Amino acid sequence: MKILLLKLKHIGDTLILTPTIHALRQNYPDAIIDVVVRKGCESVLEGNEEINEIYTVAAPEKEKRSGWEEIRGFWKTLKTFTLRRYDYAFDLSDSDRAKMIILLTASKKRGINIKYSKLGWKRRLFNSISEYDWAKNHQVYKDFQTVKDILEFPGNPGLMSINTKNIDPKILSRYRLEKQKYVVVHPVSRWTFKEWDPKKWKKIISTLNQKGWRVLLSSGPAADEIGRVYEIIDTTMNATATEGKTSLRELAHIVRNASLFIGVDTAAMHIAAAVETPVIALMGASNPVAWGPWSEENVKTPYQIRDGIQRIGKHTVISRKSSEILYENGSKKSSGMQDISVEEVTKALNEYI
Repeated sequence: MKILLLKLKHIGDTLILTPTIHALRQNYPDAIIDVVVRKGCESVLEGNEEINEIYTVAAPEKEKRSGWEEIRGFWKTLKTFTLRRYDYAFDLSDSDRAKMIILLTASKKRGINIKYSKLGWKRRLFNSISEYDWAKNHQVYKDFQTVKDILEFPGNPGLMSINTKNIDPKILSRYRLEKQKYVVVHPVSRWTFKEWDPKKWKKIISTLNQKGWRVLLSSGPAADEIGRVYEIIDTTMNATATEGKTSLRELAHIVRNASLFIGVDTAAMHIAAAVETPVIALMGASNPVAWGPWSEENVKTPYQIRDGIQRIGKHTVISRKSSEILYENGSKKSSGMQDISVEEVTKALNEYI
């Protein structure tokens, strides 16, 4: 059996696909399982022994793609996928590019979830349909149940996964982490409305330092993200920053060896859940039901949309019912994120340290 999964979204969405990949490999051990993701997202799948081939297409943001790259990417797609004839091909991102690739492959069964999709004439491209109501559950279920409905295999989704084998252990010494207990804090996001007040982060880091913990602040490589990290950190703290200089798999190795991860709703938070490090997620701007740190406990006990602290298994979410977006000096702010207090985060911390 040959199976093609297309997930043309962001890094966190790619990681959320891994429980589905694992279920396919468990149920079809001899199958060829190929995955198509956007360029830049493939690193969270590298070394995944349950995947046969990883293909990439254009980066998520159009401004990162030149006209020449578009043309070159189109011809590469034609060359790679024309008449590949998979037994099953799944569009898991409801993307026009994914639909084009599926059409090129001439796959026998072409699957998609149509519960909230307005496909119009594109509906005729698919001959296998799931109508699973994914909006009421964690995003892990959107991929998993769509594929499960069509292939009809048993079971529930397991953990997310990211391969940290063969990562140089000296990565810990780069940040002076190898001989002491430490916490990873990820305070920034490409979507700034998901962020928390830097002054509040300072208080949390001070609390961690007072309790004897070193802090590593992680971020992406974008200069504005690094700048916002340095609004938090100062020379009096037992803390340092990655400055976006780690690969995603290196970051996973660092987080795997940490005692705790604290952060906002980002790919880094999902990486922490994948390596089974306890997470405190600040989700005043996000729906915890859909995007909270995933664990197998969520199968029976999903997160709720509510104000306050909720802990399921080893992970904790601090959330708000309100997702109202405010505009302050031209910038988007989340009323829910701003409402989360230092006292709440400290209370959650005390459960772990």
